[in-house]
Amino acid sequence: MHRATIVDTRPSNPGFRTPPLDPRLSSQVRDRIFAIKKPNASFLVRFLVRARLPPPHRSFSFCCACRSGSSGCGIRSRIRKRARARWDPPSKARLAGIRSPRFEWSLPRSDAQNDNRRSSPFDPCLSKIVRDRALPIKKPIAFIFSAVRAYLHLFGVFLRLGGIAFGGPVAHISLFHEEFVRRRRWLDEARYADLVALCQFLPGPASSQVGMAIGWMRGGYAGALIAWLAFTAPGAISMTLLALAIASGLVGAAEPGAAPAWLSSLGLVVVAIVGQALWAMGRNAWVGGRRVSIGLASAAALLIFPSLQLPVIAAAAGAGLLWLKEPLAPSPGTNAPTLGIARNADALDRSRRPSSSMRISALWLALFALVLVILPILAAFFPDPKLALADALYRTGSLVFGGGHVVLPLLQSEMVAPGKVDQDTFLAGYGLVQAIPGPLFSFAAFLGASVDGLEGSPFGALIALVSIFAPSFLLLFGALPSWERLREKRSLRAALAGVNAAVVGLLLAVLCNPIIVKSVREPVDVLGVLLAIALLYWRGWPPWSVVGLFALGGALLPLL
Repeated sequence: MHRATIVDTRPSNPGFRTPPLDPRLSSQVRDRIFAIKKPNASFLVRFLVRARLPPPHRSFSFCCACRSGSSGCGIRSRIRKRARARWDPPSKARLAGIRSPRFEWSLPRSDAQNDNRRSSPFDPCLSKIVRDRALPIKKPIAFIFSAVRAYLHLFGVFLRLGGIAFGGPVAHISLFHEEFVRRRRWLDEARYADLVALCQFLPGPASSQVGMAIGWMRGGYAGALIAWLAFTAPGAISMTLLALAIASGLVGAAEPGAAPAWLSSLGLVVVAIVGQALWAMGRNAWVGGRRVSIGLASAAALLIFPSLQLPVIAAAAGAGLLWLKEPLAPSPGTNAPTLGIARNADALDRSRRPSSSMRISALWLALFALVLVILPILAAFFPDPKLALADALYRTGSLVFGGGHVVLPLLQSEMVAPGKVDQDTFLAGYGLVQAIPGPLFSFAAFLGASVDGLEGSPFGALIALVSIFAPSFLLLFGALPSWERLREKRSLRAALAGVNAAVVGLLLAVLCNPIIVKSVREPVDVLGVLLAIALLYWRGWPPWSVVGLFALGGALLPLL
């Protein structure tokens, strides 16, 4: 392993230029920064650091894989040619079709500055470009363990949220806002609002797609998968165990539409969570009289016609395009450290060619359409209950917009009408899923373990769960690469401003009906809502503790 030698910059050695290193770093730290995997590249580093370059080229800069950049002297040109011939871009970037980044020496942060970056699992001696671009480092095993630790941290964050995510997709979006925007600062308000608007446009569970998008921005495709798995696991496992218990006769199915007695107490907590989200998101989305008008009109339309969610959002986008088209500043990027083996959204947007993101989007969308066409053909030619289950739930996940209770009629037509699941079991499972944390689409795991031919089979629950969420993955992966580029266009940002105002109106409409209508039935329930608000936002209790307190109180009150 060759290392770059730090040049002596004392006055007695005036012929050498000062290398672009932070003088506050120790020699051991500087050696670790310049440790590179390939000896040839290390030789180029030492050569250029020691070279007497002209003043315009005092900062070391060369291109790894392209011909762009300012023209330099003959030495610089030869170095660029040799670097292009010897440098291997990261394999993950090459497989994804991403342009190799322009490499520049940047001043690393000092040790004192890096003391505050405790959430990053990587060596604080490494500069930001090394952490973000995952360039080869001296100890690949240590790098792998650091990446695994970072992914485990991401898994733990979403697993905790999946265990306390009561109240449906609206409450989940509020929970994500509290966790990732206000507490962890992984996203800013504008970027989070744009993600919510995008997921409202796409078919599938909107709240789960928001979690997938946050995981994608933190850890790439693997991060999206980990975020979905952790957030869905508590509810899916609970529903699978309930289905297995009913199928084995350990417990009897509940009455049609029945739910646990303590479910109504959880609704009071949901009212407090959604109300706080309305206040936080409304302050950013409802700026100016026109945006407030769009939001209130959207809320009124959704209260009158609850099934017209997509047309209302589309109309709000058109209104924003007409009324809100003005110069809008780009959203600032996240100030949180990213995983070293992934790129954040801003880095991805800068590194890809204009056509690369479109090709990646077209690939994912073509895969989505291909599966949508092939599954019915396979189910028709091969009468297997597994294929029929996968076809029915994949088609359901491709057609439902907004998620939540909208999926109920589609699932009923696909599962109950053909006789795959009886009506009583279907309604009992749908009542139980209201008391289970996590996405409402985890109800598919219950159906997969209850369908004829796969009754009592955990494998059926797995097939159903993957099938109903697969369209969300494919559509989201197809939309995100182009979304980060298109969202900076002036006309699109004006349309997004209208959509964001409509999304807040949607939250207001859902808060009024069905959340408040079904949760606040008596005067004592108003006191419960006020108590939840006081515990959550005045006393600072975590959501899971408030949920547990209200669930315990709801179970004990009937016994008094």
